[in-house]
Amino acid sequence: MKVNNKIILSVVIAVAIIGVASWIFLSVNKTNQTSNLPTDENNQQVVETKLQAPDQDALAKAEEAIRTFMALPNLTFQYITTQKHPSNFTVGKSTAIADGAIRMDTPSEWDRPVHVIQQKEHINERCEVYEYEVLAKTNQVIEVHVRYPKEVEQTLATTGLKASECESYGSMEIPLKTKDVIERSAFEYLGRDPENAKILIRSDIQSEYISSKKGSANPAANEWKWEDKSVSLPDGLTGDPWQHPTIRIIMTSGGKLLYYLNTTGLFAQ
Repeated sequence: MKVNNKIILSVVIAVAIIGVASWIFLSVNKTNQTSNLPTDENNQQVVETKLQAPDQDALAKAEEAIRTFMALPNLTFQYITTQKHPSNFTVGKSTAIADGAIRMDTPSEWDRPVHVIQQKEHINERCEVYEYEVLAKTNQVIEVHVRYPKEVEQTLATTGLKASECESYGSMEIPLKTKDVIERSAFEYLGRDPENAKILIRSDIQSEYISSKKGSANPAANEWKWEDKSVSLPDGLTGDPWQHPTIRIIMTSGGKLLYYLNTTGLFAQ
């Protein structure tokens, strides 16, 4: 029987994508047992008022910060929302509630509003895009992650996504790159925000390398992480999920950005 190598390669890539997606979900979303909704004096959750959208000047500055960070001057964007704090940075007082969950109440002085902005350009054959979270106060790019844009989400929920629709955008996982090449690409991103990447050059802070598959020469995801444990939160407050200033960057086996988080600028009062 003749074996179709293209089919085999497609299956291998699909399995790798599913595996790394699960790894990223578990690695990034460490707050699923925490309720960040505010509560009243009777411990009942209340609905927060939606933050006001930025004016055109503020939005333009946030978008320009993204273009600089990505080194892509022609990126176009869609504004999504403004939220009180980044998706993976919350500071507050933790209280245990029912079923092992934890409620976190954030003092107003620890609100860190971010503008959530999606780029319009697709980045892979799955029609995904980068979504950015930009600190409203300083325009620092706090987080970058991959997700489906709204129009693709609607298609997935109804007719499904045809493989040919985004095939021309190529894969983020292949062709495979060596670890040295991937690491250089990662540090290019980090070097575009030197003001908030000073912990990278400190001799007392060492990077931690995390592979999505130990022992693999070409793991689907390659992570580098730095944590400044010399800086802590005030007594009585805890960070969710990070207690100290942290930088994380995750790159695919093809040397493409998969995830970025930099909380160093969020600890300044």
